[in-house]
Amino acid sequence: MKQVLLLVFLAAVLAACAPQSRVPEISRQAAEEEARKQREFVVQERMKVQNRLRRVDFAVRAANVDICKEKAPAVGFMTMNLESAPSEYREAYARLYGVTRQITLVSVFEGGPAGRAKLAVGDQIVSVNGKSVKAGSSGRSQIAGSIAESKGRPLRLTVRRDGGLVPVELTPGMICNYPTFLRNDDSVNAFADGSRIIVTSGMMRFAQSDDELAFVIGHELAHNTMGHIKSKTGNMILGGIIGAILTGLSGVNVIDPMMQVGVLAFSQEFEAEADYVGVYYAARAGYDTKKAAYFWRRMAAAHPRAIGLQGTTHPSSAKRFLAVEAATREVAGKRGRGESLIPYMKSDRKPAANSKRPDLTQ
Repeated sequence: MKQVLLLVFLAAVLAACAPQSRVPEISRQAAEEEARKQREFVVQERMKVQNRLRRVDFAVRAANVDICKEKAPAVGFMTMNLESAPSEYREAYARLYGVTRQITLVSVFEGGPAGRAKLAVGDQIVSVNGKSVKAGSSGRSQIAGSIAESKGRPLRLTVRRDGGLVPVELTPGMICNYPTFLRNDDSVNAFADGSRIIVTSGMMRFAQSDDELAFVIGHELAHNTMGHIKSKTGNMILGGIIGAILTGLSGVNVIDPMMQVGVLAFSQEFEAEADYVGVYYAARAGYDTKKAAYFWRRMAAAHPRAIGLQGTTHPSSAKRFLAVEAATREVAGKRGRGESLIPYMKSDRKPAANSKRPDLTQ
Protein backbone atom coordinates (compact mmCIF):
# COMPACT_ATOMS: atom_id res chain seq x y z
CA MET A 1 0.00 0.00 0.00
CA LYS A 2 2.83 2.38 0.88
CA GLN A 3 4.50 1.65 -2.45
CA VAL A 4 1.29 2.45 -4.36
CA LEU A 5 0.89 5.73 -2.50
CA LEU A 6 4.54 6.57 -3.25
CA LEU A 7 4.05 5.91 -6.95
CA VAL A 8 0.90 8.08 -7.01
CA PHE A 9 2.81 10.86 -5.25
CA LEU A 10 5.72 10.66 -7.70
CA ALA A 11 3.32 10.69 -10.67
CA ALA A 12 1.63 13.81 -9.31
CA VAL A 13 5.00 15.53 -8.79
CA LEU A 14 6.21 14.64 -12.30
CA ALA A 15 2.95 15.81 -13.81
CA ALA A 16 3.36 19.17 -12.09
CA CYS A 17 6.87 19.47 -13.59
CA ALA A 18 5.82 18.52 -17.15
CA PRO A 19 5.74 21.03 -20.08
CA GLN A 20 2.63 23.16 -20.02
CA SER A 21 2.33 24.31 -23.66
CA ARG A 22 0.40 22.41 -26.31
CA VAL A 23 3.27 21.22 -28.57
CA PRO A 24 2.30 20.17 -32.13
CA GLU A 25 2.30 16.44 -32.65
CA ILE A 26 4.71 15.16 -35.31
CA SER A 27 3.89 11.93 -37.08
CA ARG A 28 6.61 9.36 -37.66
CA GLN A 29 5.99 9.56 -41.41
CA ALA A 30 6.53 13.32 -41.41
CA ALA A 31 9.70 12.99 -39.31
CA GLU A 32 11.10 10.34 -41.65
CA GLU A 33 10.39 12.55 -44.68
CA GLU A 34 12.15 15.49 -43.04
CA ALA A 35 15.08 13.24 -42.13
CA ARG A 36 15.36 12.25 -45.81
CA LYS A 37 15.41 15.91 -46.84
CA GLN A 38 18.05 16.72 -44.25
CA ARG A 39 20.28 13.89 -45.45
CA GLU A 40 20.03 15.32 -48.96
CA PHE A 41 20.89 18.76 -47.60
CA VAL A 42 23.95 17.28 -45.84
CA VAL A 43 25.13 15.73 -49.11
CA GLN A 44 24.61 18.98 -51.05
CA GLU A 45 26.49 21.03 -48.48
CA ARG A 46 29.37 18.55 -48.40
CA MET A 47 29.58 18.58 -52.18
CA LYS A 48 29.74 22.39 -52.18
CA VAL A 49 32.75 22.22 -49.86
CA GLN A 50 34.35 19.43 -51.89
CA ASN A 51 33.81 21.32 -55.16
CA ARG A 52 35.41 24.46 -53.75
CA LEU A 53 38.40 22.57 -52.36
CA ARG A 54 38.91 20.53 -55.54
CA ARG A 55 38.59 23.56 -57.82
CA VAL A 56 41.16 25.66 -55.95
CA ASP A 57 43.44 22.70 -55.28
CA PHE A 58 43.44 21.70 -58.97
CA ALA A 59 44.29 25.25 -60.02
CA VAL A 60 47.22 25.51 -57.59
CA ARG A 61 48.69 22.10 -58.37
CA ALA A 62 48.25 22.53 -62.14
CA ALA A 63 49.84 26.00 -62.18
CA ASN A 64 52.96 24.72 -60.39
CA VAL A 65 53.45 21.40 -62.15
CA ASP A 66 56.53 22.74 -63.99
CA ILE A 67 58.39 23.19 -60.68
CA CYS A 68 57.12 20.02 -58.98
CA LYS A 69 59.30 16.92 -59.16
CA GLU A 70 56.34 14.59 -58.65
CA LYS A 71 53.68 14.87 -61.38
CA ALA A 72 50.55 12.93 -62.28
CA PRO A 73 47.68 13.18 -64.78
CA ALA A 74 44.33 14.41 -63.44
CA VAL A 75 40.92 14.84 -65.01
CA GLY A 76 39.02 17.19 -62.71
CA PHE A 77 36.05 15.08 -61.71
CA MET A 78 34.84 13.02 -58.75
CA THR A 79 33.11 9.70 -59.19
CA MET A 80 31.00 7.54 -56.93
CA ASN A 81 28.95 4.38 -56.99
CA LEU A 82 26.49 3.10 -54.42
CA GLU A 83 29.10 0.84 -52.83
CA SER A 84 31.43 3.77 -52.16
CA ALA A 85 28.71 6.02 -50.71
CA PRO A 86 28.07 5.94 -46.93
CA SER A 87 25.12 3.62 -46.36
CA GLU A 88 22.92 6.26 -44.69
CA TYR A 89 23.40 8.63 -47.65
CA ARG A 90 23.07 6.23 -50.58
CA GLU A 91 19.47 7.17 -51.22
CA ALA A 92 20.42 10.86 -51.20
CA TYR A 93 23.23 10.36 -53.72
CA ALA A 94 20.91 8.30 -55.91
CA ARG A 95 18.18 10.97 -55.87
CA LEU A 96 20.47 13.98 -56.28
CA TYR A 97 23.08 12.66 -58.72
CA GLY A 98 21.60 9.50 -60.18
CA VAL A 99 24.25 7.32 -58.54
CA THR A 100 23.85 3.59 -59.16
CA ARG A 101 26.29 0.66 -59.03
CA GLN A 102 27.75 2.08 -62.26
CA ILE A 103 30.50 4.69 -61.84
CA THR A 104 28.78 8.09 -61.79
CA LEU A 105 30.19 11.62 -61.92
CA VAL A 106 29.08 13.53 -58.81
CA SER A 107 31.30 16.56 -59.38
CA VAL A 108 33.01 18.26 -62.33
CA PHE A 109 35.53 20.92 -61.28
CA GLU A 110 35.36 24.31 -62.93
CA GLY A 111 38.34 24.96 -65.18
CA GLY A 112 39.50 21.33 -65.25
CA PRO A 113 39.85 18.90 -68.18
CA ALA A 114 36.48 17.24 -67.50
CA GLY A 115 34.73 20.60 -67.65
CA ARG A 116 36.45 21.46 -70.94
CA ALA A 117 35.38 18.06 -72.32
CA LYS A 118 31.74 18.92 -71.47
CA LEU A 119 31.33 16.08 -69.02
CA ALA A 120 28.48 16.65 -66.58
CA VAL A 121 27.32 15.61 -63.12
CA GLY A 122 25.20 12.47 -63.46
CA ASP A 123 27.16 11.05 -66.40
CA GLN A 124 27.84 7.34 -65.95
CA ILE A 125 31.11 6.03 -67.40
CA VAL A 126 30.36 2.97 -69.53
CA SER A 127 33.75 2.44 -71.20
CA VAL A 128 37.30 3.82 -71.35
CA ASN A 129 39.38 3.37 -74.51
CA GLY A 130 36.96 0.72 -75.74
CA LYS A 131 37.02 -1.35 -72.56
CA SER A 132 33.79 -1.73 -70.61
CA VAL A 133 33.92 -0.30 -67.10
CA LYS A 134 32.79 -2.69 -64.43
CA ALA A 135 30.23 -1.71 -61.82
CA GLY A 136 31.26 -1.24 -58.21
CA SER A 137 34.62 -0.44 -56.65
CA SER A 138 36.56 -2.39 -59.28
CA GLY A 139 35.22 0.03 -61.89
CA ARG A 140 36.58 3.02 -59.98
CA SER A 141 39.98 1.34 -59.77
CA GLN A 142 39.84 0.61 -63.50
CA ILE A 143 39.16 4.27 -64.33
CA ALA A 144 41.88 5.48 -61.96
CA GLY A 145 44.33 3.06 -63.60
CA SER A 146 43.43 4.28 -67.09
CA ILE A 147 44.00 7.90 -66.05
CA ALA A 148 47.38 7.07 -64.48
CA GLU A 149 48.49 5.12 -67.54
CA SER A 150 47.45 7.90 -69.93
CA LYS A 151 50.41 10.13 -68.94
CA GLY A 152 48.35 13.06 -70.20
CA ARG A 153 47.29 11.48 -73.50
CA PRO A 154 43.59 11.69 -74.54
CA LEU A 155 41.15 9.12 -73.21
CA ARG A 156 38.15 7.91 -75.21
CA LEU A 157 35.15 7.67 -72.90
CA THR A 158 31.59 6.52 -73.47
CA VAL A 159 29.13 7.89 -70.94
CA ARG A 160 25.46 7.20 -70.39
CA ARG A 161 23.54 10.49 -70.29
CA ASP A 162 19.76 10.96 -70.32
CA GLY A 163 19.27 7.36 -71.40
CA GLY A 164 21.66 7.56 -74.38
CA LEU A 165 25.35 6.85 -74.97
CA VAL A 166 27.65 9.82 -75.62
CA PRO A 167 31.30 9.60 -76.81
CA VAL A 168 33.70 11.98 -75.04
CA GLU A 169 37.38 12.67 -75.60
CA LEU A 170 39.02 13.62 -72.31
CA THR A 171 42.61 14.86 -72.16
CA PRO A 172 44.00 14.70 -68.60
CA GLY A 173 46.06 17.62 -67.34
CA MET A 174 49.34 17.16 -65.49
CA ILE A 175 49.42 18.42 -61.90
CA CYS A 176 51.70 18.14 -58.85
CA ASN A 177 51.24 14.62 -57.52
CA TYR A 178 50.28 15.49 -53.95
CA PRO A 179 46.54 14.72 -53.75
CA THR A 180 44.42 16.80 -51.40
CA PHE A 181 41.73 15.32 -49.18
CA LEU A 182 38.95 16.88 -47.12
CA ARG A 183 38.71 15.69 -43.51
CA ASN A 184 35.42 16.12 -41.65
CA ASP A 185 36.90 17.88 -38.61
CA ASP A 186 35.78 21.17 -37.05
CA SER A 187 39.31 22.18 -36.04
CA VAL A 188 40.91 24.93 -38.16
CA ASN A 189 43.76 22.92 -39.59
CA ALA A 190 45.59 21.74 -42.69
CA PHE A 191 48.72 19.63 -42.90
CA ALA A 192 50.98 17.72 -45.27
CA ASP A 193 52.55 14.30 -44.73
CA GLY A 194 55.08 14.26 -47.57
CA SER A 195 52.75 12.66 -50.10
CA ARG A 196 49.30 14.15 -49.41
CA ILE A 197 47.60 17.34 -48.25
CA ILE A 198 44.78 17.21 -45.70
CA VAL A 199 42.39 20.14 -45.20
CA THR A 200 39.73 20.05 -42.47
CA SER A 201 36.14 21.19 -42.87
CA GLY A 202 36.89 23.72 -40.11
CA MET A 203 39.65 25.26 -42.24
CA MET A 204 37.30 25.36 -45.23
CA ARG A 205 34.90 27.50 -43.21
CA PHE A 206 37.68 29.69 -41.81
CA ALA A 207 39.25 30.43 -45.22
CA GLN A 208 36.68 33.00 -46.30
CA SER A 209 37.94 33.56 -49.84
CA ASP A 210 39.44 31.30 -52.49
CA ASP A 211 42.56 33.50 -52.28
CA GLU A 212 43.02 32.45 -48.65
CA LEU A 213 42.29 28.82 -49.46
CA ALA A 214 44.83 28.88 -52.32
CA PHE A 215 47.45 30.18 -49.90
CA VAL A 216 46.65 27.38 -47.42
CA ILE A 217 46.99 24.76 -50.16
CA GLY A 218 50.13 26.45 -51.49
CA HIS A 219 51.62 26.39 -47.98
CA GLU A 220 50.96 22.66 -47.54
CA LEU A 221 52.11 21.91 -51.09
CA ALA A 222 55.37 23.71 -50.26
CA HIS A 223 55.89 21.45 -47.22
CA ASN A 224 55.79 18.49 -49.60
CA THR A 225 57.79 19.92 -52.50
CA MET A 226 60.49 21.37 -50.23
CA GLY A 227 60.95 18.04 -48.47
CA HIS A 228 60.11 19.31 -45.00
CA ILE A 229 58.54 16.07 -43.78
CA LYS A 230 61.56 14.05 -44.90
CA SER A 231 63.88 16.56 -43.24
CA LYS A 232 61.94 16.39 -39.97
CA THR A 233 62.15 12.61 -40.02
CA GLY A 234 65.89 12.81 -40.64
CA ASN A 235 66.30 15.30 -37.80
CA MET A 236 64.32 13.00 -35.50
CA ILE A 237 66.54 10.02 -36.36
CA LEU A 238 69.67 12.12 -35.86
CA GLY A 239 68.33 13.28 -32.49
CA GLY A 240 67.70 9.65 -31.53
CA ILE A 241 71.27 8.68 -32.46
CA ILE A 242 72.69 11.52 -30.38
CA GLY A 243 70.34 10.53 -27.55
CA ALA A 244 71.56 6.92 -27.72
CA ILE A 245 75.18 8.09 -27.48
CA LEU A 246 74.39 10.34 -24.51
CA THR A 247 72.43 7.53 -22.87
CA GLY A 248 75.43 5.23 -23.21
CA LEU A 249 77.76 7.82 -21.70
CA SER A 250 75.54 8.96 -18.84
CA GLY A 251 73.40 5.91 -18.09
CA VAL A 252 70.29 8.15 -18.25
CA ASN A 253 67.85 7.36 -21.05
CA VAL A 254 67.47 10.57 -23.09
CA ILE A 255 66.68 8.98 -26.45
CA ASP A 256 63.02 10.08 -26.60
CA PRO A 257 63.72 13.69 -25.46
CA MET A 258 66.52 14.01 -28.04
CA MET A 259 64.27 12.63 -30.77
CA GLN A 260 61.74 15.32 -29.84
CA VAL A 261 64.48 17.95 -30.04
CA GLY A 262 65.28 16.65 -33.51
CA VAL A 263 61.64 16.88 -34.62
CA LEU A 264 61.46 20.51 -33.45
CA ALA A 265 64.75 21.51 -35.10
CA PHE A 266 64.13 24.17 -37.78
CA SER A 267 60.36 23.82 -37.22
CA GLN A 268 59.72 27.58 -37.38
CA GLU A 269 62.06 27.90 -40.35
CA PHE A 270 60.17 25.18 -42.24
CA GLU A 271 56.87 26.97 -41.57
CA ALA A 272 58.32 30.30 -42.69
CA GLU A 273 59.63 28.71 -45.88
CA ALA A 274 56.25 27.07 -46.57
CA ASP A 275 54.57 30.48 -46.19
CA TYR A 276 57.09 32.09 -48.55
CA VAL A 277 56.97 29.40 -51.24
CA GLY A 278 53.21 29.01 -50.75
CA VAL A 279 52.70 32.66 -51.69
CA TYR A 280 54.43 31.97 -55.01
CA TYR A 281 52.39 28.81 -55.59
CA ALA A 282 49.11 30.67 -55.01
CA ALA A 283 50.21 33.67 -57.10
CA ARG A 284 51.25 31.43 -60.02
CA ALA A 285 47.70 30.03 -59.99
CA GLY A 286 46.30 33.56 -60.35
CA TYR A 287 45.15 34.13 -56.76
CA ASP A 288 45.50 37.44 -54.91
CA THR A 289 48.03 36.88 -52.14
CA LYS A 290 47.43 40.39 -50.75
CA LYS A 291 44.19 39.00 -49.37
CA ALA A 292 46.00 35.89 -48.16
CA ALA A 293 48.15 37.98 -45.81
CA TYR A 294 45.04 39.00 -43.87
CA PHE A 295 44.46 35.33 -43.18
CA TRP A 296 46.98 35.75 -40.35
CA ARG A 297 45.21 38.76 -38.86
CA ARG A 298 41.96 36.83 -38.80
CA MET A 299 43.82 33.84 -37.33
CA ALA A 300 45.14 36.14 -34.60
CA ALA A 301 41.61 37.33 -33.85
CA ALA A 302 40.45 33.71 -33.52
CA HIS A 303 43.55 32.59 -31.61
CA PRO A 304 45.14 35.61 -29.84
CA ARG A 305 47.91 33.49 -28.32
CA ALA A 306 49.39 33.13 -31.81
CA ILE A 307 50.29 36.86 -31.77
CA GLY A 308 53.17 36.36 -29.31
CA LEU A 309 56.49 37.14 -30.96
CA GLN A 310 58.22 34.07 -29.49
CA GLY A 311 56.01 31.59 -31.31
CA THR A 312 56.20 27.85 -30.67
CA THR A 313 56.72 25.28 -33.41
CA HIS A 314 55.30 27.96 -35.76
CA PRO A 315 56.28 31.61 -36.15
CA SER A 316 53.95 34.14 -34.52
CA SER A 317 50.95 35.33 -36.52
CA ALA A 318 52.48 38.84 -36.47
CA LYS A 319 55.66 37.62 -38.18
CA ARG A 320 53.69 35.48 -40.61
CA PHE A 321 51.48 38.38 -41.70
CA LEU A 322 54.52 40.58 -42.35
CA ALA A 323 56.37 37.77 -44.14
CA VAL A 324 53.42 37.04 -46.46
CA GLU A 325 53.04 40.77 -47.17
CA ALA A 326 56.74 40.93 -48.01
CA ALA A 327 56.57 37.88 -50.27
CA THR A 328 53.55 39.39 -52.02
CA ARG A 329 55.52 42.58 -52.74
CA GLU A 330 58.36 40.43 -54.03
CA VAL A 331 55.99 38.63 -56.41
CA ALA A 332 54.52 41.95 -57.58
CA GLY A 333 58.04 43.27 -58.24
CA LYS A 334 58.93 40.26 -60.34
CA ARG A 335 55.72 40.60 -62.32
CA GLY A 336 56.48 44.26 -62.93
CA ARG A 337 59.95 43.40 -64.21
CA GLY A 338 58.66 40.54 -66.35
CA GLU A 339 60.57 37.92 -64.35
CA SER A 340 59.51 34.32 -63.76
CA LEU A 341 57.62 33.75 -60.52
CA ILE A 342 60.16 31.42 -58.98
CA PRO A 343 61.01 31.70 -55.25
CA TYR A 344 64.53 32.81 -54.37
CA MET A 345 66.66 29.95 -53.07
CA LYS A 346 69.87 30.06 -51.02
CA SER A 347 71.62 28.26 -53.86
CA ASP A 348 70.75 31.03 -56.36
CA ARG A 349 73.59 33.19 -57.66
CA LYS A 350 73.64 36.55 -55.93
CA PRO A 351 72.11 39.33 -58.09
CA ALA A 352 74.35 41.92 -59.68
CA ALA A 353 74.97 45.18 -57.82
CA ASN A 354 72.49 47.06 -60.01
CA SER A 355 69.86 44.33 -59.67
CA LYS A 356 69.45 43.81 -55.96
CA ARG A 357 66.61 41.88 -54.41
CA PRO A 358 64.05 44.45 -53.28
CA ASP A 359 63.98 45.54 -49.64
CA LEU A 360 61.07 43.67 -48.08
CA THR A 361 61.18 45.21 -44.63
CA GLN A 362 59.41 48.46 -45.44
